[in-house]
Amino acid sequence: MANLPELYSLKVDELKQRLRLLEIQKKPTLKGEIIAALEGELLSSRIQRYVDRLNDLERLALAEALYAPDGRLSRSAFVAKHGELPDYFQISGYSYRRQKSSSYLCLFFIGWTIPPTLMERLSPLVPRPAGFEMATLESADLPAEVELSGSRRSPSGEKEKEALVVREMEPVARHDLNALLQMAEAGQLSVSAKTLLPSAATLQRIAEQLLGGDYYSPDQEVELKRYQGGAILPIRAYAWPLLLQSGGLAKVEGSKLALTPKGKRLRTRPFEEIMRELYRGWLSRGVQDEFRRIDLIKGQTSKKRPLTAVKERRESLSRILASCSWVSGGYFGADR
Repeated sequence: MANLPELYSLKVDELKQRLRLLEIQKKPTLKGEIIAALEGELLSSRIQRYVDRLNDLERLALAEALYAPDGRLSRSAFVAKHGELPDYFQISGYSYRRQKSSSYLCLFFIGWTIPPTLMERLSPLVPRPAGFEMATLESADLPAEVELSGSRRSPSGEKEKEALVVREMEPVARHDLNALLQMAEAGQLSVSAKTLLPSAATLQRIAEQLLGGDYYSPDQEVELKRYQGGAILPIRAYAWPLLLQSGGLAKVEGSKLALTPKGKRLRTRPFEEIMRELYRGWLSRGVQDEFRRIDLIKGQTSKKRPLTAVKERRESLSRILASCSWVSGGYFGADR
């Protein structure tokens, strides 16, 4: 019985690429013999010599995958934490390439994952990596401009920049919450009983009531097709009806969003108390995944490779928000 059955999923050429890295004199040519040679080196004390051949960034990649629950290296998490991937995992065109397979990482990984048997052998040899710490900024340290993600560089090598806009949202939220509660009380919020989302006319009506408008003005809207990402707006107008439902302040009655007894009771309570209830409801029982607003985010209904659980994702965001700090860019939006 093979000790590393995962090796049988590789083609002979891929096995030979790994074989060339082994410090053995006789190099077999048959698939079964190559696998036996790889197992003989990697499942013995000689595995240490191959770990020692890794450079610093490769060693970090090995450690991050080794101590991940599934033994898989997360591309986005690794780049967010360490800045870049080892050459072995770099992207070329539409596929992942292995840098001439000269990296000793290929001895430990099948794709992006370390086989369980190798994880057992490597655990005593590779220290657990340091925890992830996000870079944060004080308000006084915020830059006046930020580079636009994905923008092209000018002939001088600089990326296109845009002025950084800081929005103080507490007074805005006070106004918007009161406006939405009044609209719900007056039966002005038409929603779908199936999707729980407001109609297009209701979204426009909400947008007109928002203090200072939405995060982007209509003249900043982009004309993109749905498969390209669709429209930017609405954002806040889309979110408020869902927040009222998550917090139990409103529910669908027929084709309208109406205040619940709880909503009517909290209607006259202090703003902080109502927002606390909305926040708790959003964390524990949000009625819809916010990503559903963006068609470009694929896999939302996939059974084979679904997105991360909504509740876990919100709990992670909650921990970040609790720091009350400005978070440096580059942590969100990357694919795994």
